[in-house]
Amino acid sequence: MRKLILIILSAATLVNLVLLVIALTNNKSILYPDRLIVAISFFVIAGFLRQHILSYNKLADRTR
Repeated sequence: MRKLILIILSAATLVNLVLLVIALTNNKSILYPDRLIVAISFFVIAGFLRQHILSYNKLADRTR
């Protein structure tokens, strides 16, 4: 179960990065005019995802 959650969080982090790159580089993107707000919100979300991934890694190391 923990591995599945770790995989889902890792995939969400990668999707987050791809959406951020698209939003910041594509002029025709809906999010392009608000790119500063989008970038800040995506970095906040990425920080939470990273924190959860690290906590799951620590929890997995303790159970070994």
